[in-house]
Amino acid sequence: MNKENETYYSYGKLLLTAEYLVMAGADALVFPVNKGQALDVEPSEKNSLHWESFYQGERWFSAEMNGETFEVQDTTNQEKASYLSRLLQSASALSRERKQLNNKKITTRLDFNPEWGMGSSSTLIVNISRLFDINAFELFNKVSKGSGFDIAAALSGYPLRYRLKKNKREMSPVKLPELFFDHAFFVYLGEKVHSEIAVEEFQQNSKDFKMPVKYINEITAQFTEIESAGELSRITKEHENFMSDVLGLESPTKRFGDYPYGMKSLGAWGGDFIMAIHPKGKAEVEKYFKHKGYPVVFSANELKVS
Repeated sequence: MNKENETYYSYGKLLLTAEYLVMAGADALVFPVNKGQALDVEPSEKNSLHWESFYQGERWFSAEMNGETFEVQDTTNQEKASYLSRLLQSASALSRERKQLNNKKITTRLDFNPEWGMGSSSTLIVNISRLFDINAFELFNKVSKGSGFDIAAALSGYPLRYRLKKNKREMSPVKLPELFFDHAFFVYLGEKVHSEIAVEEFQQNSKDFKMPVKYINEITAQFTEIESAGELSRITKEHENFMSDVLGLESPTKRFGDYPYGMKSLGAWGGDFIMAIHPKGKAEVEKYFKHKGYPVVFSANELKVS
């Protein structure tokens, strides 16, 4: 039997270490953020599923769908609606009992801009898995080829070490040092990169990644043991330089060559967020990046889940 009103909430994410190499079995440091996505289900007078998505009170997507087959009847964005349809059909196929969503209105509310890459897809997948009472990772595997670290973040709400080992996931909570929250800052570059494409390209790489994985595992471990802002700056820069060599790509942070402390890319290189370290605090970071044309800056402290 379907409940009349349901509400679900999942956390967004940032991947601090092991971008790309997490797919090769490296230990990744996952940082869930307190900006996530809510999904509300309520009765509707329409004999269909009416879907609306909001950010800061503004509707950025809507669709009318068949509540049984999840075929799209009308929408403001066909690409997004097709993905949503596939997601709902996959969830229905995994569900033990058929979910009836005719005469329902579903409203999603993002705490972050959908362009930011903080997990609009992963939080949606987890919320839908909860709606259908299915395993979130199983649903993720139906619609994505990624590592699934973002699903782990959406479910957990605490920092964790994440590893793929022989197609199995190993997850363990970690405690980040307080100085990380005082000296790590996240800057939005405003250049969207499709992580699915980046993942597929990396998976087609035939290189042997055993040595890079071992090296990045050591850096990931160091992130949880830092004792000074200087040390955090050093290993952040070390991670970026090493990944530049592994990927054969110039670091996106090269444009900030006059920044005096460590910084690194987060997730698929070239877009979304970078992490910048500074010993003095957010005001100095904002001053530097706003002058460069990048006004969106968060401290790790602002984003941590309390």
